[in-house]
Amino acid sequence: MGGDPTIRLKEKRATIRMILLILMVVPLSGCWDQDEVSHVGFIISAGIDSTSNDKVDLTVQVFIPNPTSGGTSEGGGEGRVFTYTKRGDSMPEALSSLQKRLPRTLSWDHTKLIIIGEQLAARGMRDEIDFLFRDVEPREQANFLVCKGTAMKLLQSLDDPNTYDTIIRIADMPSVGTYNMNYVEESIAGESDAFILPVADTIELMMSKSPKTVLTIKGVAVIKDVKLAGWMSEQDSSGLHLGFQWLHQTSIGHNLSVTVKKDGGKITAKLVRRKLQLSPSIRNGKWSMKVKLKVDADIVQNSSSIDLLSSKDSLRALQGVFEDEIKQMLQRTLDEVQTRMDADVVGFARSFHKKHPHQWKKVEREWDSVFRTIEVKLEVICNLRKSGISNVKI
Repeated sequence: MGGDPTIRLKEKRATIRMILLILMVVPLSGCWDQDEVSHVGFIISAGIDSTSNDKVDLTVQVFIPNPTSGGTSEGGGEGRVFTYTKRGDSMPEALSSLQKRLPRTLSWDHTKLIIIGEQLAARGMRDEIDFLFRDVEPREQANFLVCKGTAMKLLQSLDDPNTYDTIIRIADMPSVGTYNMNYVEESIAGESDAFILPVADTIELMMSKSPKTVLTIKGVAVIKDVKLAGWMSEQDSSGLHLGFQWLHQTSIGHNLSVTVKKDGGKITAKLVRRKLQLSPSIRNGKWSMKVKLKVDADIVQNSSSIDLLSSKDSLRALQGVFEDEIKQMLQRTLDEVQTRMDADVVGFARSFHKKHPHQWKKVEREWDSVFRTIEVKLEVICNLRKSGISNVKI
């Protein structure tokens, strides 16, 4: 009734053999992956340049893991970074030539930064971006930057012994990490075809009593029609980071502060949260935009003679001073992009498209000329939450 005992015993033995076989295969597959890592070079950053004779220079920083390190990790890794450059008629050809030169298979799976040189950015980088998106397909976390001069010279000048970790940390910075492949793709397909990218630069730091050249971020590049439209200093671009760039985010992810001069000293407030509202309007053929910005901030430094602890009135009175300063920051940014560059990187096109789709459709092809004439009204509300815990002047 229970079946032949001999048959049941054979079935159990077959099951045990299958389980043992699976257990033996699992570690073998791990060894195969480890063997693959020893044949791969991981591109952690890449620089793309255009030459005077219309060639393309591709510079890559390749991370080679130590055989005992077990591959790469997002938080750092044991290994060495090598920098290679190759020239070609196009980026695919330069990459192919580079691959032939190197004994390891190049992988874009861990690419953090893609830096576009100034000449290529000014000429137009549509072909190179198309190749990256269409063929190479680095991960979505790869971030795009622009540099003055050549990306090749910038990458080759880096002698930071911790280049791998530095690049990972820079890619994770709020001022860099949001300018990834998704952002670039959406911006190119957006209403205004204009967007911004961080500017890569270098800085000298002392390490073990000797100067080392380290990668850093300095300013903003304005991109229009996938070409470089101009540069904005940190001061001129502060309005973008403060309000315009990320319309739907309330928290301010990096240290953005505002300093005002008052009563023989300076008072600095650290901006903590903000809410930006764009209200587009079309009346009698006149296009206008109301920009309303609400900001929460904390006082972090006070070298003036104002006693901020004794009375809340002092803090309230300061709010108007900070509102005026923030309004000037926004206006300075608007003057740069609306008047000097004709590049709508502040989200006006999208706002008009959403609220007035029919009128937008009529001016879509002439948006630059319309954007230039839009009357902008700025309203800033600053809420100073904390005054600090000391009135002692140092």
